[in-house]
Amino acid sequence: MARTLADVTREHGRTYAGRPAITFEGTTLTYDELDARSNRVARALTASGVGRGDRVALTPADGGWSIVAGGEVVGRVGLEDSDGVPLIDCVTLDPAASRAGLGMEAVRVLARHLAEAGHVRVDALADGSNGLTVYFWLRLGFRPADAGVPMRFTRDLSPSNSAVS
Repeated sequence: MARTLADVTREHGRTYAGRPAITFEGTTLTYDELDARSNRVARALTASGVGRGDRVALTPADGGWSIVAGGEVVGRVGLEDSDGVPLIDCVTLDPAASRAGLGMEAVRVLARHLAEAGHVRVDALADGSNGLTVYFWLRLGFRPADAGVPMRFTRDLSPSNSAVS
């Protein structure tokens, strides 16, 4: 029987529990932490109607990108041009999909795509009065660019920035 990535992650979570599994943007996860996080995402995806074999995708759409899970659009990342700099103007998700971390993963994939397309920076707008929203952008490697309303965040996408991945 062929083993899946989930099988290997679960197995390594038990065998190599405290050992580093992955390092991303200065944060290291151990194998048991990686297993726990993948289980949490899997449960949230299942709760939002995504089943075994369903694909989760980020696809281009008018004015941004659609987040597709289980064959249905469950969210959107709004993207516009701001004087030649890509600007994320919204990240919206259906309530059931928001727990799966799909918004963060969509922004990560989009930032990687923009970097590969030659962009050296991406900006984002957010309601700065909500601490959770500010935390969302900081976790994704964005830094405050100004404290206006809405608050503007920026992220360096240049090849020399090792945080882009």
